[in-house]
Amino acid sequence: MQPPVYTDAPMYRDDPSKQGGVDIKEKGDPIIVWNSVEDVEDRSNSRRCGVFRRARRAYFGEPQSIWKRVAFVMLKIVLLVGLVGFFFKGKLHGAKKTCTHSKPHVLSTQGWPEHPGRPHPSPPRDIKVNKTTSSILGKYPLYDSLNLTTTTGSIAVIIEPQPGQPDEPDKPARVLLKTDSGSISVAFRLPGLAASSGSAADIHSLYHDQEVDGKEDSTSTDYRTALAPRPYEIEIHTSSGSISGQLAFSNRVHISTISGSISANLVPLIFTYPGDDDGDDDDGDYNDLPLSNISIITSTKTGSTQVSLAEPYFPPPLPPPGGPRRALNGDDKDGRGRKPSYPTRPSITAKHIAAGTGSLHVTYPPSWAGRIQAASTGTGKGHVLVGGEGVLVRSTANETAVEGRRYPDEEERAEWWGATGEMNVTVASEGGQVNFWARG
Repeated sequence: MQPPVYTDAPMYRDDPSKQGGVDIKEKGDPIIVWNSVEDVEDRSNSRRCGVFRRARRAYFGEPQSIWKRVAFVMLKIVLLVGLVGFFFKGKLHGAKKTCTHSKPHVLSTQGWPEHPGRPHPSPPRDIKVNKTTSSILGKYPLYDSLNLTTTTGSIAVIIEPQPGQPDEPDKPARVLLKTDSGSISVAFRLPGLAASSGSAADIHSLYHDQEVDGKEDSTSTDYRTALAPRPYEIEIHTSSGSISGQLAFSNRVHISTISGSISANLVPLIFTYPGDDDGDDDDGDYNDLPLSNISIITSTKTGSTQVSLAEPYFPPPLPPPGGPRRALNGDDKDGRGRKPSYPTRPSITAKHIAAGTGSLHVTYPPSWAGRIQAASTGTGKGHVLVGGEGVLVRSTANETAVEGRRYPDEEERAEWWGATGEMNVTVASEGGQVNFWARG
């Protein structure tokens, strides 16, 4: 490469003698002649590189070996990782704790899951799981209370009732399931009781799954044992998600949603106790009267409701502590010598409500007897239908309000509270279709 040529006299663009015979008409500023365009680019690049080299030399000193540079880069990486770990140590530690705590609730559909507290000999009697976006799936035991809540996740569980506390045998077993936008599918696992066909598919698969190697978990309580005779209370709520499944209860079940649908099979639990040997009972057993008021409520606003009240389920009888227990009525004392704390004639009510335009389809079992009030009010005023074998019906002229009644069979002893004829049923919607049918 040739260096630039300088002269004492200024050189102009219109000097043909200095421009290789090129005649430039316009006179310009003094210029430096380079041998080629590449020389200009090389000169420019060299200046930029020189700037970077001078800056690096000023910062690092003399040029370092490649190993020193690698060591310096590794040191920076270690410092960066340490700094990040310092700031996120608390957060990562909290996440680790959360994952460890929630591990028992990540339940498998294969075999018996690891319930909270198992295989500890004293499992927690009050189980509570609260999540935000994740779902709650699997099988859960019901001791004294089971509280499962999530914000946007779904709930799909099988509930296995467990024995009550020996020192508090009458303590209620309560279930609370709640989610805002997720759906809820639930089934009670009871001895000899199959899952309802109306249950969700995932519940059905959970319900009929096979234990690993054909054996049950030795740490679990055998769900085939008789249920403890105590109150079973159910409460389920969603805002927009659907509710489906099979629910077993003894005295209280409340199901509510705003815009979601309800598809539920309700199974009343009726407990029996061995009779004494004085000959009062023909078969040695008798059926106890309800220990408290009976309340069945399903409510929605715009969603549809399909509810079926099943025939009662009679768990195998268990003799309570203190010997045989006599029927509780009036001022009689129970088998433990205590006064009853419930009304002589408990209230037995059922309400199936659609506060908006939601439709209602309700069916009751053949043994049921009681009164029905059905109506569709509001601007829509949907059609109302009440019927069934032995149901006497009286309706209004426009058929938007219907009253009905089925009397109990006097020749047969009422085996449960739904067959006494004292049950009051209300089925009402503000504009949606209303159907009530008593199976025969």
